[in-house]
Amino acid sequence: MEISIAVPEDLGGICKLSFQINTTSFQNAPNVFNRPSRIGSDEKFWKDQLQLNNSIVYVAKFEGTVIGFITAKITQNLDVSFLSTNKICRIGTIVVSENHQSKGIGKMLMEYAEKWAKDAGALEIRLEVMEFNKSGQRFYETLGYDIQSRILAKPIAQQRLRADSSRHFSDTSPTLPRHFVFPFGGICDVLPFDGGSSTCFPRRDQKRARECLMKMM
Repeated sequence: MEISIAVPEDLGGICKLSFQINTTSFQNAPNVFNRPSRIGSDEKFWKDQLQLNNSIVYVAKFEGTVIGFITAKITQNLDVSFLSTNKICRIGTIVVSENHQSKGIGKMLMEYAEKWAKDAGALEIRLEVMEFNKSGQRFYETLGYDIQSRILAKPIAQQRLRADSSRHFSDTSPTLPRHFVFPFGGICDVLPFDGGSSTCFPRRDQKRARECLMKMM
């Protein structure tokens, strides 16, 4: 296994791992993340990441295949007088292939990013981790990371979301809106707005699912 700076030839492997982590993120926080449409749909984004100034992308490879990567960038406040002007390294994304986790690869990627940050003059590394990602939180704690701030969220526009979605929905709609119905296998899972239990219908029974959804709205 080797770790190196990512090059354009690594984009295919990066996109596969991006699909992995984005799928997990969507499943756990669908109000924050979009469902990834396909592997490679975000290739342009990652290609641009490789070309940014004051940033780095490291990949971990096993037998020529990308099995992990990490992104980091250096920021420095020069505009807000009451904030420190120290250079900060910010970790963006870190992901390891599901088949190679718990082997120390994530730790090695973090160590490479930390060395790069020190060489760039950063005095601190910061990162964000989603609340649902308990294993990630434990991982960062073992590396010496501690809570510095918290990002809190409160939904305030549920009614607006319903109204926006209703414009794309009627009793004559051939299919249910993707905002609220997620096809998994042979069922349609109608998700309630209030976070309560979902109601599942056979995929062919669109009428019943539609009626249930209309009651929620």
